[in-house]
Amino acid sequence: MKSKLAKFGRTTTAFKGPTEPTNQERADRIRQIIETIAPYNEDSDDWQSGVTNILTDLMHFCRKNKTDPYGNDLNFDKELEMARINFEAEIEEEAYGTVATPAMLRIPEDQ
Repeated sequence: MKSKLAKFGRTTTAFKGPTEPTNQERADRIRQIIETIAPYNEDSDDWQSGVTNILTDLMHFCRKNKTDPYGNDLNFDKELEMARINFEAEIEEEAYGTVATPAMLRIPEDQ
């Protein structure tokens, strides 16, 4: 049986490098993106619509681009699942100062 992380071909949940952003920096980066694309949103320029539109555009992007330039498969649902795992690890790290492992996150084993 493989862990969910192994299913993604990854053994760690978070990038560890000298330039890793904080969670606040990650949130600020997305706020800037939402504010940048706001004039192009047909619905509204509120943040809720911005998040929805970004997710919708990412779904279109993954559907139209089946692989990335490195040959890795792109599947929105798979990437969203991996993003949730990364998010939990980053929140855990922020709260406790340690990178969360799959066991810490209680990620179930695949059957």
